[in-house]
Amino acid sequence: MFSVDAAHNGPPASGHGGISAGLLSSFVAERANGVVVRLQSPVPLATAMAAVTGDDGSVTAYAGDTAVAVARPLSEPLVVEAFPVLSTSDVEAAAAAWWRDRDAFNPFPTCFGCGTARTDGWRLSPGPVPDAGLNAAAWTARFDAAVPAWAPWAVLDCTQVGPVIEVSTPPAGLLTGEIALRSVQPVIDGAAYVAVSRRTGVSGKKVFTESVLLDAGNEPVAYARATWFVLPSY
Repeated sequence: MFSVDAAHNGPPASGHGGISAGLLSSFVAERANGVVVRLQSPVPLATAMAAVTGDDGSVTAYAGDTAVAVARPLSEPLVVEAFPVLSTSDVEAAAAAWWRDRDAFNPFPTCFGCGTARTDGWRLSPGPVPDAGLNAAAWTARFDAAVPAWAPWAVLDCTQVGPVIEVSTPPAGLLTGEIALRSVQPVIDGAAYVAVSRRTGVSGKKVFTESVLLDAGNEPVAYARATWFVLPSY
């Protein structure tokens, strides 16, 4: 059994996509190549969910009789095309753009990860890097305890929302439909990181993105890919 803390919302009344996926992924036995999680319905907050393992190694989260999400191990290692190294000024410019241009139409301003109206969340700022076709956000791991396994999932989920917003018509509802992640080194409490993302495609209401979490030496910590759904509202 597991639950998403009431403070860890994405949309106002449902669980943060990255946190929810990260929590469920921890029940998958084989995670070396990465795990892909498909979110099938809004994740309830502060609600006990059962994690049921299937014969194929997948794990399904159930809230009562409702299948909320399914996590599966990847058969091949998740990799993404290399990202260029960004300067501190690049990341600072991305944050400035997020606060300047996104505050008025961030679809989920109370999101734990990137909510502009949230004072108790991470306040990630995945704005566009000027003239780069990338989005980036700085993040420092601050837990004062064991770093939860869902931490890189949450950072990379929110960082990938920037490229999606750029091709949506605000105020739109943006939902994580599927997210895959492979960790290559642990997140260290107190350490500073940069997450970088880009859009890889658009098909109707679907937007495809990929991202990487980098440590202070620009070494990869985790890779992620996501499929998003752009809705008129949420």
